[in-house]
Amino acid sequence: MTPKAIAAVKAIVKENRRVTVHEIAARLDMSHGTAHHNLHDVLQFHKVYARWVPRQLTAELKERRVDAFKELYKRFETEGDGFLGRTVTGYETWVHFHQPERRK
Repeated sequence: MTPKAIAAVKAIVKENRRVTVHEIAARLDMSHGTAHHNLHDVLQFHKVYARWVPRQLTAELKERRVDAFKELYKRFETEGDGFLGRTVTGYETWVHFHQPERRK
């Protein structure tokens, strides 16, 4: 996809965060799959409560995750399976600032 098309998709979402993939595809005369790919994979927008919200994982946050993994791996190498038995994991979700829109 061209940078111009990606910018057009981003502009549509910024204009109306409640827009559907179908509406974007129709406005830009592209397939549903292409519109979804641009939104989700290229621009990294995710649907949160019926709105498209950008997912932004900065280089610093990525580095902190890698450092945390390395520290946990060192402890596993030292303590073995006993360490895993005391470890609690969970899925983490990052929600970034966005302007909520009220339904009219």
